[in-house]
Amino acid sequence: MHITPRQREFLSKTIDLYQMAGKSIHYTTIAEKLGISKWSAYDMMKLLEEKGLLTSDYNVPEMGKGGGRSSVVFYPTSKGESLIKELAGGVPEEKEWQKAKEAILENLSKLKGTEHEKLLNELLKKIAAQENPLLYCTDMTTALLLVINGFKDKLKGGIPVRTVLEATPRMSGRLITLAGLTVGLSLSGLAAKSKIAKILGQAKKYETYLQDMDSKRLKMLAEFLDEAAKFLLD
Repeated sequence: MHITPRQREFLSKTIDLYQMAGKSIHYTTIAEKLGISKWSAYDMMKLLEEKGLLTSDYNVPEMGKGGGRSSVVFYPTSKGESLIKELAGGVPEEKEWQKAKEAILENLSKLKGTEHEKLLNELLKKIAAQENPLLYCTDMTTALLLVINGFKDKLKGGIPVRTVLEATPRMSGRLITLAGLTVGLSLSGLAAKSKIAKILGQAKKYETYLQDMDSKRLKMLAEFLDEAAKFLLD
């Protein structure tokens, strides 16, 4: 069965908490542990239930506790536990990603003049055919940085882009902010018209991948963003 990295993170966290507590887990507990809203946690856990990976139940508090109201709790199914064990090998594409990351950073360190435009064109072609979310987001992050780099002179006098990114606390938030800044440049006319359609066409997919991505992959991408930004935004 295929589940997204984000779904895997939810399932894994639910299993961990269930095993530690020895009882079903309330969705607000998952929300607190993952730093998200309780409604986002509830929706995700109901989705995992639809996939047969979690089961929900109603917990009725003892007399005199909790006002007598029942609450929805979740616990993993044997199918869910088996799937997590099967996927426990970590990030399967990590070695491939490390190679891709190193190649990109090496290219960025050597860029001169019009080579920025050439690399951007290559990335936009590559992105359209990339099916792996982590590799896609790495290429897209690089492309977004290259677009912003091309207009550094026009952005002088304003708040530095790196300052804006560093002020955004969450890892996914920083990456989505990068996309928003680039789309803003495109729509304002600062970016070349030939790039506008391609950038806008990929922005939503990029955002969706980031929202579905687990914390480990997001951390990998955020660290890559920091390294790549040193070459393109300083």
